[in-house]
Amino acid sequence: MGLRVAIIGAGWMGATHGAAIAANGDEVVLVIDADSEQAKALAAKHGARAGTELSMTQGLDAAVIATPSFQHLEQATALARMGVDVLVEKPHRLPNQSSDGLIGAIEAGGARVLVGMTTRFHEGIMALAEALRTRELGAILSYADSYFFELAPDTLAPWYFDPRLSGGGVVTTNGVHLIDRCAWLLGEDMRVEAAEGLVPLHPGHRVEDHAELRLRGRTSGTPVTLSLLWAPYPCPEPELRVVGTHGIARIGLSRWVIETAEVARGGTIERPDDAFVRQWADFRACLANGGVGGNVPDVLTLESTLELISQIYTIAQGAQAQ
Repeated sequence: MGLRVAIIGAGWMGATHGAAIAANGDEVVLVIDADSEQAKALAAKHGARAGTELSMTQGLDAAVIATPSFQHLEQATALARMGVDVLVEKPHRLPNQSSDGLIGAIEAGGARVLVGMTTRFHEGIMALAEALRTRELGAILSYADSYFFELAPDTLAPWYFDPRLSGGGVVTTNGVHLIDRCAWLLGEDMRVEAAEGLVPLHPGHRVEDHAELRLRGRTSGTPVTLSLLWAPYPCPEPELRVVGTHGIARIGLSRWVIETAEVARGGTIERPDDAFVRQWADFRACLANGGVGGNVPDVLTLESTLELISQIYTIAQGAQAQ
């Protein structure tokens, strides 16, 4: 029997989650958005009800939160108190917010609150995860991940560039993915060694459009470089490069390759939204297993990532003050 699901937030992200939910055989029965017309438009695609009140989700099997970041913590906490299982888009809170209330609501209500980290379900990232698990690349010598995007005007909503609403710029919005997946892929906690170049590049931006970060694995000592850029000019495609003693992996948005002395394999990514489909399948399997297992991280796992982001901003502010 399929899950009866509510989508909170009827924009592009909500629509993408809705398609993933339907692809897994579950049913979107409710769409909530402060803009009632937008809620009705997405609801009509699923034969669902539309509304503006979060309380309408009471009694449903699960909900997806796909609203702007500054709303995530309050909405996830309210749903957890109602006992509704939640997949909340990243980040589940802003770096300067406390998640104590959310964690308390989870413990009191028994709801499972997992965080949507879709890049874990990218085809190339999943292949790399398996290669690292089986030590196909040998001992890891270096890990370098770049997230470069040409950010044209109106690509992102204005709230992304207001630190009170977004919690930060490219580090909070895209860096959360890079930090999460390096710790997940390498299987260890990270420490921050340097945070440089956190500056705006676009006129009127009040958040950083660029960052160069250096982390290191706490157990292995593996050096990690993370480069982030919202560019006002054309730039290369994002790429993750992992170098090992036995081989190298290069994972891009549109193609990926893993090469060793014995074999080279890879693929082309033609349907990037399939990562959302795989993520929802993992989420629903985790719920069926009592919240145990799976690759969708829970709130506590993402807390360590957000703590690192807070450290990055503190380090960068200290460097700028010198």
